[in-house]
Amino acid sequence: MSVYSYDDFPDMINRSLLVLGGSVLGVILLIVLLFSSLIGVAFYVVRAMGLYRIAQARGNENAWLAWVPIANGFLLGWVGDDIVEKSGRKSWNMRWWILGGLACTLVTWIPAIGWLLTLGTIAALVIEYFALFEIYQRYAPDNKVIYLVLSIFFSSICTPIFLFLLGRKAARE
Repeated sequence: MSVYSYDDFPDMINRSLLVLGGSVLGVILLIVLLFSSLIGVAFYVVRAMGLYRIAQARGNENAWLAWVPIANGFLLGWVGDDIVEKSGRKSWNMRWWILGGLACTLVTWIPAIGWLLTLGTIAALVIEYFALFEIYQRYAPDNKVIYLVLSIFFSSICTPIFLFLLGRKAARE
């Protein structure tokens, strides 16, 4: 049995404060993680609602794909292709490029070829921005450049909001 002396008291207080501080920090980090997750889910839902409305307004029977995580990239490419085709230009098959890039993203962990697949992911991201530009050009021609620039730099925040707003506009047309 150990006996604590008066000299050990400050050391015991420091250890107790360290444990308490770690617990408080853990709770704070958990709250931040929960809040960030809720914000992320909210932006995902807003983006899906906008893309769903746009695809539905363009006559896509599979507009529900907007709610499926990887399939919504394919649907975004389909909407971009549909806009391009209906304006009389040749389609780029954006939907397949985006889907291929998303597939590359899933296997970038492969050691020998992972860095090459990262290039495929970047190419798909560029094609996704082309699809977004086509959507912005069709539904917000006066703001298409600013929407695209904001979507590139603040993708997680601006793209869902713009798609939601343009989805409301597409549904009215």
